[in-house]
Amino acid sequence: VVDDCQSSKGFIVHAGVLDRNADEEGSGTTQLKVGDKVTCKVNYDRRGDLAKNHTCTHLLNFALRKAVAANVDQKGSLVTDRRLRFDFNSPKAVPLDQLVNVETIVRKQIRESLPVHTKVVPLADAQRISSLRAVFGETYPDPVRVVTVGPTVDEVIADPLSEKWQDFSIELCGGTHLTKSSEARAFSLVQETALAKGVRRVICLTGDAAFKAASEAEALRARLEATAGLSGAALQAEQKALQKDISEAVISVSDKHELQQQVEALTRRLIALQKEEYSRVMDGAMQAVGTALEENKPFVIYHIPDSGAITPKVGGDIGKKTKKTPIAVFLVQANQEEDTVHIFASVPKPLQGKLSAKDWVENAGTVAEVKGGGSPACFNGKGAGVGHLPAIVSAAADAAAVLN
Repeated sequence: VVDDCQSSKGFIVHAGVLDRNADEEGSGTTQLKVGDKVTCKVNYDRRGDLAKNHTCTHLLNFALRKAVAANVDQKGSLVTDRRLRFDFNSPKAVPLDQLVNVETIVRKQIRESLPVHTKVVPLADAQRISSLRAVFGETYPDPVRVVTVGPTVDEVIADPLSEKWQDFSIELCGGTHLTKSSEARAFSLVQETALAKGVRRVICLTGDAAFKAASEAEALRARLEATAGLSGAALQAEQKALQKDISEAVISVSDKHELQQQVEALTRRLIALQKEEYSRVMDGAMQAVGTALEENKPFVIYHIPDSGAITPKVGGDIGKKTKKTPIAVFLVQANQEEDTVHIFASVPKPLQGKLSAKDWVENAGTVAEVKGGGSPACFNGKGAGVGHLPAIVSAAADAAAVLN
C-alpha cells in the first residue's frame, strides 16, 4: 500500500508497506527485494475523495479572499480522503456571518458545475496572471502546472492582467483534481479555530462526509422539535443530552450556531417550567404542612409528582420553613426516566430524640437501597426502582408512628 510518492533526481519514488491482505494471489508475501515485479494500481474511490477535497481547497481559498479579506494568504493545508484542512492569516477569529458566506460561495461554485482545467505552462507566463494564488515562500518548478476553475488556462494566459479573473480560482498546483466542481456534490465548513497568533484554521467536508454532516444536523433539529411534547424529567434529560450532542457534532458551523441558539431557548423554557413547578410543589407541600398543624399531627408524608429532580431544592426550603414548627416532613419523588426514587426528610430538634431524619430516610428507603447524606435534622437520599414507592411511603408512615 503506497503511503507517499515523491519525485527525486528524475525518479518517481513510491513509499509504503506490504499488505498481506492486498495480495491477490494469496501468497501472503511480506517481503520485497530488488528485481521483484510489482503492478501499480490506483485506488480510484480514495482518489475521487481526495480530488473532491483538493478542488474544494482551491474553491475555499478563493471564497476566503472574497468573504473574509482580499489579503488572505494560505499558511498551510492538508488534503485527505476524509476532509480538508486550511490555514490562513487572520488577526482574529472569523465572524460567523463571514464563515457562512465562505460556505455559501463554495456551495454556489459547486452548483454552477464549473469546469476544472489544468495545463503546464512556462513559470514566467503563470506569474504574469494578476489573480494567481500561490503559496508565499514556495518554490515552483519551470514549467509549472496551472489549475483554473471556470475559464481555461489558455484564456487566462492570453489575457493575464484581466480583472475578470478575480472572480475565479486560479492556482499553481500539481495535485489531483475533479473535472468539474459539481463532482464535489456537497460542502460543509465544520470548524474554525486558532492555530497560532495571527493564523486561523478551518476544517471542511465534501461529498458523502458533507451529506452525513447535514443529516446529523437534521436529526438534531428533529430532536429539538420533539421536545415540544416532553415535560418534567424527560425534558430535563433531553435538554442536557442535546447540549452535549450539539456541542460534539461534526456539522456545518451555520447549522451548529442555529441549533445552539435553539437549545439555549429550550434551556430558558426549561428553567421557566422548573420555577413554575417549584412554586407549585412548594405550595402543595406547605399546604400539607399547614393541614397537619391544624389537625395537630406531628408529621407529613408528601409525594412530589414526577416533574424533574427538584426534591433536594424543595426539601431544603421546606426544612428552613418548618424548622421552628413541631412538624416532621418526609418528601418522596419518583423519577420515571431514571427509574430512581428521591427522598428528603426534615425533623425539628424537639422530635429528633424519637426519630432522626437520617434514620427515617434510610429505614423507609431500605427496599430501594437508598443512600444519601445529611444530619439528624435534614437528610437527602436516592435509591433505585420507582416501583418501590408505595412500600417506601408505607415504611415512612410506620417509622413516624413513634412521633404520635
